[in-house]
Amino acid sequence: MRMPPRTADELRRAFLDFFEARGHTVRPSAGLIPHDPTVLFTVAGMVPFKPYFVGDEAPPWPRAVSVQKCVRAGGKHNDLDDIGRTNRHFSFFEMLGNFSFGDYFKAEAIPWAWEFLTDVLALNPERLWVTVHVSDDAAADIWRQRVGIPADRIQRLDEDNLWRMADTGPCGPSSEIFWDLGERHGAGGGPAQGDPDRFIELWNLVFMQFDQRADGQVPLPRPSIDTGAGLERNLMALQDVESIFDIDVFAPLVRAAEQATGVAYGRDGDADLSLRILAEHARTMTFLITDGVVPSNEERGYVLRRIIRRAVRHAFLLGATDIVTPPLVDATVAAMGGAYPDVVAQHEVVSRTVRREEERFRQTLERGLDLLDGVLGHGDVQGDDAFFLHDTLGFPIDLTREIAEERGRTVRPRPRRPQGRRRRHRPDHRPLPGRARGDRPDRVHGPGRVRDHRRPRPGPRRRRRPRLRGVGRTGRRRPRPHPLLCRVGRPGRRHRVPRRHVGTPPGARHPVRAPGPRRAQGRARRRRDHYR
Repeated sequence: MRMPPRTADELRRAFLDFFEARGHTVRPSAGLIPHDPTVLFTVAGMVPFKPYFVGDEAPPWPRAVSVQKCVRAGGKHNDLDDIGRTNRHFSFFEMLGNFSFGDYFKAEAIPWAWEFLTDVLALNPERLWVTVHVSDDAAADIWRQRVGIPADRIQRLDEDNLWRMADTGPCGPSSEIFWDLGERHGAGGGPAQGDPDRFIELWNLVFMQFDQRADGQVPLPRPSIDTGAGLERNLMALQDVESIFDIDVFAPLVRAAEQATGVAYGRDGDADLSLRILAEHARTMTFLITDGVVPSNEERGYVLRRIIRRAVRHAFLLGATDIVTPPLVDATVAAMGGAYPDVVAQHEVVSRTVRREEERFRQTLERGLDLLDGVLGHGDVQGDDAFFLHDTLGFPIDLTREIAEERGRTVRPRPRRPQGRRRRHRPDHRPLPGRARGDRPDRVHGPGRVRDHRRPRPGPRRRRRPRLRGVGRTGRRRPRPHPLLCRVGRPGRRHRVPRRHVGTPPGARHPVRAPGPRRAQGRARRRRDHYR
């Protein structure tokens, strides 16, 4: 009997060989930037084959098999907040997939999935559970009659067994195979009633039957098969480890995070979480930059920037003072360069990009964290404070929100201010048809008292207020500095210092504002008029 695969490279090869022997054409992994505009990244193995599923293009082969690199870090598929806390969530992962474009359906796909898991991988059938959609009697009969799974290990779910690629696109009922990690990981009862951290999904069989559109569902031209099996989860079952970060793909990255930060793994829960996030984000940033994504403030570039900054922030929490992202990239290339040669070819470009991004963010991070600590010490983060940190210091709002949630605080939205001059154009200030504006009772002051908003109040005429220093000719006072900062004037010098840390220095004047552009323009205008 052939030995089951034990490493990531062996598992990739075994999966491709198994389905190639059953008439599937082996296809290389597509890039992480899809041609489909409905998704931000390649979120599943079927995304490159979407035109064949919906009938837009004729498939060049009836069956295909691939190991597809995927990223789920934005939009509908976003697992960032759960990374490092569970065995189920990643921003980057590899999807093992076999596909049928109208060729075979449930009767072949279900037995093949069970055969691969129990015969090729030699997994214990007693630790495997199956779920089907509540309406899918055909799939339940195949599992029970042809495969031979006991009825008590087949459970029916509703929305959890209805797969969609995005808000629009191919969809259909699914059947999933779960691996039981054991009693130490939570309550039993199967995937339907048990702890989600105990029952890990290994295989998802999607029976593509519909095309979800904005105006409803329409049947696909031909029912098809879309299989998704996470490489990392199957490796965890193969190598019989309790954590996904102990498999041979992640273990070198965790060691690289330990060396970069100087913190040992397995001694402190919070430190372990930060090390796992560093190891996980190392793969995501490496492959996104390799496929052409550049850190920016929009769409894919913003997601990449956020991932790099999350890694830098967790390294900062561990006390790392040196640059950490280039060593993580080196470890990723060493661990996965054999399966993905393009990562090796772009190694220098990736290292240079992450280094530049980390150096820029570390300056912002130190100052922003210092100010945010003071704000969180007094309660929730007000919207104006969050906006100031983002707009003035470049501190991301999502990072502010994440840090606040970790400390049991929230970020309150900024209050909506009145629109000033636009208020008069609101519909409730327009005169009613056939009635003059002055005749309409617009505002009610007390019980039974009505006053028109245009009619002046009785009383003496208000005196014109003298112009104050710092007020321009338009009567608008210049905006005050944010309460987190003040401007301290010294002889011959004006600079900003945090009010919490540095008060008015001895011998310095009171905090003053520098003369604004309006006052400077006024002086120039007066000099010009004087010499005319």
